[in-house]
Amino acid sequence: MGVYGEAKSGKTMFTRKALMDAGYGFVIAEGSEIKTLDGFWRHIAEKLQLNIRRHISTVNEKHAQDHAEVSGSASTSFYVPAVKVKAGLKTSSETRTLEGMTVHSEVLESVREACLNFLEAANMAVIVDDFHAVKDAVLRKEILLNVKVPAGLNRGKYVFVAIPEEALFVGQSDEQLIARNGVHEFPTWSRTDLQEIARQGFRALGIGYEESHITYIERNCFANPINVQQICINICSVCGIKTSADVPAGFVIPRDKVRTALADFANELRFFDDIIRQAESKGGVTAAERKYNVNGVSLNVYQLVFATLCSAAATSESGVRVKTIRDRIRRFLNDDEWKMPKLAEILKRLADSEINLQFARRGPDPNASKRPLYFDGEKLYVTNPMLRVYLLWGYLQGLGLDQDRIVDAPREGA
Repeated sequence: MGVYGEAKSGKTMFTRKALMDAGYGFVIAEGSEIKTLDGFWRHIAEKLQLNIRRHISTVNEKHAQDHAEVSGSASTSFYVPAVKVKAGLKTSSETRTLEGMTVHSEVLESVREACLNFLEAANMAVIVDDFHAVKDAVLRKEILLNVKVPAGLNRGKYVFVAIPEEALFVGQSDEQLIARNGVHEFPTWSRTDLQEIARQGFRALGIGYEESHITYIERNCFANPINVQQICINICSVCGIKTSADVPAGFVIPRDKVRTALADFANELRFFDDIIRQAESKGGVTAAERKYNVNGVSLNVYQLVFATLCSAAATSESGVRVKTIRDRIRRFLNDDEWKMPKLAEILKRLADSEINLQFARRGPDPNASKRPLYFDGEKLYVTNPMLRVYLLWGYLQGLGLDQDRIVDAPREGA
């Protein structure tokens, strides 16, 4: 089975839950670790914790002639460990086994056979996460063909999870695979869904909240339920809540705690600072010099531009004009005469910087997700939703600046 959909939308989590509900244990293999077909099975063997023993075998002369091997050559044998199978899920290894069965230790001919025997005996599935990370389409086809027969014989179930649907097309185009697999799109989460995740979590703990809190959480999670969970965890943490027993009677989350939690969440996105580092390396020593003082913090012109983007107005889809950026910098510096004739060049360097994001949203332009900023000569646009969240909540705090003293109006959600 293939499952595709937006990055970090919960595809793997849903697959895990579906398999558990269906009575299957599972292991998760990472597509980024798979370089060859043999490597695919070796990776699964590692995940299954099969005992792989490397030994030096001395073979007799006849065996050496028959197999064109040299006496004393190194070879690898694979063993399935003896396990007493019990019903239920082993939380330590996510391995489900069946009561009354025992898998005996025995030498197996190959890693693949060892894995298949174990998967069949233990009624397990393999989730291949980020299957799109297997860049070679030929290898993806080989893997699917290699599990076709075992899957039909109940020697393991196989779920391939990917972001772009194209990574799974091979299963729909090859005549040997057609009708032997299903490809399903994982639906995106609606704003209502994401808000309800936060509401139910707070209700379960007996925590009071305002609807504006829920809106803040939903607007800043970039349509990701896992981020909703993390922001809610941050809120509980800054409020000193670990369990429902820590919640005072009538407690309602203070607004400032929500803002602190969002700042903590946004500060995990500091990799966006690489935009500034790339621009500095292209612009030379003069532009990179931190010669501007803002409330006791020394900044260079690239950092000043980032600071001008730390408001809901600047991160809106309408973009911000060069003149507006210049005027904001003047206000930051308390210098109405500040000028930089080449400010447009500064903005272009920032817009040309690239950030590789595994979970960037897909789009028609393959390079669009790598460039979180766009400059058309007149306006600078913040195009990446994660960069918007970082600018709105994390960037100024990371510099040690007071957001409310820098930005004119109170912040709104991204």
